[in-house]
Amino acid sequence: EMPSSYKSRDFYTSLGFDLSEDSQIEFSYLRLDQTDVEFPGQAFDLDFLVTDGFDAKWLVTDQTAFDRLEVDAWYNQTRFAGNAQRPGKRRQFPFFNQISFAGLTDVDSLSTGTSAAVTWGDESSQQLTVGTDFRFVRQQLDETVRFINFPQIVIGARSPLPDSFSADTGLFAELKSPIEEPVRLTAGVRTDIVATDVLEDRSRLNPVGSRFVPLENLLGSDEFDQTFGVWSAHLTAEADLDDDWTLIASAGHGQRPPSLTELYVAESFLFLLQNGVNTATGDPRLSPEKSTQLDLALTYETDRVRGSIRGFHSWVQDYITFELLSSFAREQYNLKYVNTSLATLAGFDG
Repeated sequence: EMPSSYKSRDFYTSLGFDLSEDSQIEFSYLRLDQTDVEFPGQAFDLDFLVTDGFDAKWLVTDQTAFDRLEVDAWYNQTRFAGNAQRPGKRRQFPFFNQISFAGLTDVDSLSTGTSAAVTWGDESSQQLTVGTDFRFVRQQLDETVRFINFPQIVIGARSPLPDSFSADTGLFAELKSPIEEPVRLTAGVRTDIVATDVLEDRSRLNPVGSRFVPLENLLGSDEFDQTFGVWSAHLTAEADLDDDWTLIASAGHGQRPPSLTELYVAESFLFLLQNGVNTATGDPRLSPEKSTQLDLALTYETDRVRGSIRGFHSWVQDYITFELLSSFAREQYNLKYVNTSLATLAGFDG
């Protein structure tokens, strides 16, 4: 039996109206309320979870200066708390009883931002879109555990993702050729400046983890304030070989800054590997992931039959993965986020 029960209630509403013939505005609100959620294969179940999401969008079309303007703003907040003491959890993980493990978790996560994009042209002509956006994420996880591994007795060990933020300012542009052309091109570029830091008072972060040390000792650095400059670009070409066959070739390069969890988490139970029971520790010195990928595809479409085959190959630099630091009682593995240059992703689908 897999413990997987839950109680979930959600509410969604949206309101939109026309300001004029070529201008409209929309508002939406989402509420998610969950209680007594059991997660098979995870350390903690949820006592409660509450999400509130707000979104506003303004759209203007068919103007003299531009063909389309879209401005979007959003705010989302999720709060939840849980524990590892339910009977179903203990049946699934007898290891918890062997070491008299007890744990509590509490999370507050906020995401907000805005974006604006201007478009000239439409699908029947050359189309250019340029824009900018700003995204702000603030997260905090408090995790407290108790366990006994004779002769060691650990009570009240705190393994947090400290109160931290990520602020991302981006610029982007995309150019599309008309869909009627036998060879269609789409090209895009984007650049971002991402700033991250820990907001929580350093005194509250000493001690943390199972070794009861300052956070900087656990992470390996006290340089929490980080700034990442990342960019991406892509080019896609579609060529009609005849009325039914289309050849598609594309190339792209993308970069991803480390997440707040990958930078600052301090021995939290994340259960990221297949064995299940593992903790993870971040590293503020991580580099952004960088990927360069080539794709080649052939599609066939008639009134009755559609099909495609595609192959891809991606070279990844500074892929973010895990290093095994230690194991505990041959059941639990302590992991640390690291960069590697050894990642290659390749495959095909049909």
